[in-house]
Amino acid sequence: MDIYNYKKQYLRHLINFYQPYREVSVILKTIIEDTMIMERLQFVSFAKNTPRALVLAKKGQHWYLIMYLQGHVFDDVEQIYHELKINRHKTIFMEIEQLPAHLIAQNQALQMYNPFIEHTKNIQSSVKQWVTMYLNDWLTQRLEKYYLAEIKQALMDNKTKEFHYFAQKYHQLCRNEIGSVKHINE
Repeated sequence: MDIYNYKKQYLRHLINFYQPYREVSVILKTIIEDTMIMERLQFVSFAKNTPRALVLAKKGQHWYLIMYLQGHVFDDVEQIYHELKINRHKTIFMEIEQLPAHLIAQNQALQMYNPFIEHTKNIQSSVKQWVTMYLNDWLTQRLEKYYLAEIKQALMDNKTKEFHYFAQKYHQLCRNEIGSVKHINE
């Protein structure tokens, strides 16, 4: 199987298996169906450092797209769609963040060299990114279990104030306002 078809198969698998928001699926299907975009699509690490990048990331249980274009960030799917279609003749660098373990090998097989960053920076940033991602997931899981246990206990004890407090904290956690590691000291 050539790289072109392998990329298509990989993106289809992401759509089918993870079922991202409809808008994200439409953009990914547009990329798959447009030969010119597919030919110019390159999977890289640290796509944010490239002049034109598309990042598929996961927040909570949902996948979303972010486009980095000459230092500007776009998360509006309509803007992303139109940018892809209008400038389909330009190279687009794509990164998929927070992949589950069973897809890492496929992703690595598609990875191209990112000419816009230094190799040593890649390794250091990759380790920091992995550690941050792991700590965020661990912290979020622990907080979720704790808040749910406290909510359950408050309901059993008929404690309204505690229930509302922990329900609010749980809601904030679900919106990803708390429970994330912002920076790792070097």
